Amino acid sequence: MEGVTPRAGRWLLVIGALYAAIVIPIGVHKGGDIVAELSQSERLLGGVPLYQAPPGKGMWWPPFTAFGLVPFALVARWSLVVAKAFWAALNVACLGWSLALARRWTSGWGPVALAVAAVAKPLQSNFEHLNITPILLVLAMAAAADLRAGREARAGAWLGLATAIKAFPALVFLYFLLTRRWRGLLAGSAVAAGLTVGAMLSYGPVGALHAVLAWGRLSRDAAPFGTVVTQSLAGFGALYGWSAWAVGALSVAC
Repeated sequence: MEGVTPRAGRWLLVIGALYAAIVIPIGVHKGGDIVAELSQSERLLGGVPLYQAPPGKGMWWPPFTAFGLVPFALVARWSLVVAKAFWAALNVACLGWSLALARRWTSGWGPVALAVAAVAKPLQSNFEHLNITPILLVLAMAAAADLRAGREARAGAWLGLATAIKAFPALVFLYFLLTRRWRGLLAGSAVAAGLTVGAMLSYGPVGALHAVLAWGRLSRDAAPFGTVVTQSLAGFGALYGWSAWAVGALSVAC
C-alpha cells in the first residue's frame, strides 16, 4: 500500500498477529454484544420479525447489520466460539488496514502511534465486548482517502455503508452539507437507505418498511442519552454526572 514500505508492512502484520492473539481470546470469553446481534440474524434467517422488544441494554444495531452478520450466524450454529473469533479477527484486520491508510498522510509512524495510544482504552473495550468500531473506522478512513483524491461520490458511498451499519456515522454528512458536496451527500444517502430497506426485503416491500420503522421506534425509546458508563462521549459524561444536554452539546461540537 502507498506510504507503507514492505518492511513496515511486515512489521504491521506481525504486530497485528500478536494483538489478535491477545484480543481474540478476550473477545471469545467476554464479548456479548455480537451474541445478541447474532440472535437477530437468526431471526432474519427464520423469517421471524426482528424488532419486537429492545435488547437487554442499549439498542439494536440497524437492520442492515442483521443481514450482514448472517454468515457469522451460520458459523455460530456450529460453534459460537468460532463465530466470535472470526468477528474479532475481522475487527483486527480493519484496525490494521486503518493504520496503513493513516500512514499515507503522515511523515512517519509516530503520529499514528500517538493516535492509537489516545484511543487505546476504547479500542480494548471494543474487543472486550466484540463491538463494531474498527469496521466503522476503516470505512471512515476509506471515505477520507477518496475525498482527498477527489472521488466525492465514492466517499459518500463508504459513509452510507457505515451509516447502514451503525447509524451515527450519518453525522459526517453534515460536513458534506456544509461544504456543498452534493454528489457525496446524495450517494451516501442512497446507499444508506437502500441497504437499510434492502436488508429487510425478505419480509416483502411493506414488511421491510415496517421492520425499519420498528427499529426506529425501539431506538427512540431506548435508555435515555448519556445514562450508561461506556467508552463513548455519552458514557464519559455519565461517569462524571453530566446532564444529557451537556453530553449532547459536547457530541455535536466534536
